[in-house]
Amino acid sequence: MKTILLVDDEPDFLEGARRILESAGYRVLTAPDARSGLEAARKGPVSLAVLDVNLPDSDGFNLCREIRVQNDGTDLPVLFLSVRREMRDILSGIAAGARDFLTKPIGKSALLTAVDRALAA
Repeated sequence: MKTILLVDDEPDFLEGARRILESAGYRVLTAPDARSGLEAARKGPVSLAVLDVNLPDSDGFNLCREIRVQNDGTDLPVLFLSVRREMRDILSGIAAGARDFLTKPIGKSALLTAVDRALAA
């Protein structure tokens, strides 16, 4: 079973996305901030990280880079999911190592398609 790390500071979104991903057969680890997201990534093998850009203690771009350093550069697939839609944010996400940059709100099928595509790459 593949494990997805989901980091977002919006409790309702975190819970809804967790339910969607678990119903599709994924194991989901959740974290409300960068610090606990990094700790969750450290504890167990993670197949994919889905990160919000706006986090209370850092941003998703820094978290992405920290996870990569922690994993000795292992190519952990990362998706950014944010309300930000500006090109500079999208380019920052790709530069940080993301496979894709998705915008909120996002539907169930779009989320699952992006997750499946990232895991298959």
